[in-house]
Amino acid sequence: MGISRGKVDPGEIFTDALIREVKEETGLSVTVDRVIETVQLENPEKIFVFLIVEGTLIAGSVHLSDEHTDYAWIQREKLSSMDFSDIYKQFASNYSKTPDYLEYKANRLK
Repeated sequence: MGISRGKVDPGEIFTDALIREVKEETGLSVTVDRVIETVQLENPEKIFVFLIVEGTLIAGSVHLSDEHTDYAWIQREKLSSMDFSDIYKQFASNYSKTPDYLEYKANRLK
């Protein structure tokens, strides 16, 4: 199972890039509501920071780009059972155990 991702073009605002990437890869129109987590991955040459965001579906039906072969809507409580790459597993485990974002953030700060 993969997670959609993309890059911010030079001069592009971060939230605009997210909205554009979702539209390009899925055909869906969304809003970006908030960043819920960051995940960092380091290699000898670069540091990558992944921002995991919550959004809201505005309109559209799924039409996948050539970058994807399948998709799934996953309930929060089932995230921890998904076969994500190692860098997302801890987030998925923690996030799936909380009913909402505010509780997730409160638990994370303890």
